[in-house]
Amino acid sequence: MSVGAFRPTMHAVSTFPSGGSLLSEGELPRAFGRYTLFDRIGQGGMAQIYLARAETEFGATRLSVVKQILPAFAADPRFVEMLTYEAKLAAKLSHKHIVQVLDLGRVGPEADSPLYIAMEYVEGFDLNAILRMCTQLSVGLPVQHALGIVADTLEGLDYAHRRTDEDGTPLGIVHRDVSPSNVLISYDGEVKLCDFGIAHANTLVRDGSNEALKGKAGYMSPEHARGDAVDARSDVFAAGVILWELLAGHRLYRSRSEVPLLEQARRAEIPELPDLSDKVPNEAHLRAIVSCALARSPDDRYPSAGAFLRALDEYVASSHLHASRLKLGEWISTTFGTEPIERRRASEARLSKRPPPPSSEHIRAAAVQIAPESATVASATPLTKALQSMQKSSERPAKLASTDPFPVSDGAMRAFKRELEAHPPQPATPIESTADVRGEVARVARALEIQTKNARALADAPPGESRLLVAMVVVAAIAGFVALACAIVR
Repeated sequence: MSVGAFRPTMHAVSTFPSGGSLLSEGELPRAFGRYTLFDRIGQGGMAQIYLARAETEFGATRLSVVKQILPAFAADPRFVEMLTYEAKLAAKLSHKHIVQVLDLGRVGPEADSPLYIAMEYVEGFDLNAILRMCTQLSVGLPVQHALGIVADTLEGLDYAHRRTDEDGTPLGIVHRDVSPSNVLISYDGEVKLCDFGIAHANTLVRDGSNEALKGKAGYMSPEHARGDAVDARSDVFAAGVILWELLAGHRLYRSRSEVPLLEQARRAEIPELPDLSDKVPNEAHLRAIVSCALARSPDDRYPSAGAFLRALDEYVASSHLHASRLKLGEWISTTFGTEPIERRRASEARLSKRPPPPSSEHIRAAAVQIAPESATVASATPLTKALQSMQKSSERPAKLASTDPFPVSDGAMRAFKRELEAHPPQPATPIESTADVRGEVARVARALEIQTKNARALADAPPGESRLLVAMVVVAAIAGFVALACAIVR
């Protein structure tokens, strides 16, 4: 079963002066802070939107969406302050049905440097684009997918509304712009709500000359359109408008009416849904859900997005209209094709890549080249000769900068314990005469000789044990010299 083809009303996008800071298609790809912008994917009422790639110094990459705020807004201190505050709250949201906010900042230290916000990239379409393409192709959106999209949106909203800080204090997050253009659907059937942190800042710059922003009035709750304080129930109303439109196949409010769209939103005169008896089972139950979500008074609506979601889930379960995310992704691919994916891959392929990080062989070669000549001064000592002998006899190349624990056998550990018991460390004693000095030197020499014999005897041990024994020899040598030095000083 499918709902009718959607008949969208297009709104013009006002043109803003670029001041030379916005990019054209011919200027891409281009570095933008730590991002490389390589495809322009749209322009909204307050920002130009680019597909970008961020790359670390080791070559790891991640795709992101970078929204470069239009200069007219980026120059407004109130807007910047509000956007910064809201984006910080949005960055705390981590949910499968919410687009993650990754970054917010300016490209450059100057106050008039380009302002941007970076978000998670969802490869697919927004709901508005899907409805527009459905109209162009005369294809109806299957009703089970329509219900599933709204349910996923409500799940994301419910999470955001209930989010608290570290002390358990509610953050009071309200989206304020739940609309089809902010509901993203991927080729995998994932549904994500985006633009948390932007909608509130929009209220500071919304005016009658901006048609794109004025068009959002079609999804405002009555209290929002009046300029009153809003809470989570305002988002419930907006989600109800989306559900009404998906079922009816057209906009709730008429944009070409003599009554301005914002005034229609204030009045909230909701028309009856068309006959759905041939498209959905238990039509009366579904109508009641939509009617409750679109109640004019917030007190008469569902008290939360979670309550709305539970009512919708109950209807879906009783009507056997379960939506499969896998099937939603397959329907999108089959109906609209994968041209956006192919275009993105082609654009990304033009980007240059960093050289791969140096291999371990290169690191070893560099270490040999920069080793100081003074390192060979002690090459004549017994300890150094033993270490060189162990290195030459080993057929296994050592792994530099390894963070893995050494695989030491129980036998090696027992030998180490016996050695400690046989030759426990002795506290340094004051040296009163030359004979005492000679005796101390002899004692240290004997300890070094014993450790050297142990090193030579176990030169063919596995790599892990060899490294442990080398460390034992070095530690013993250092301890001996320190003891001797302390004794001489005393």
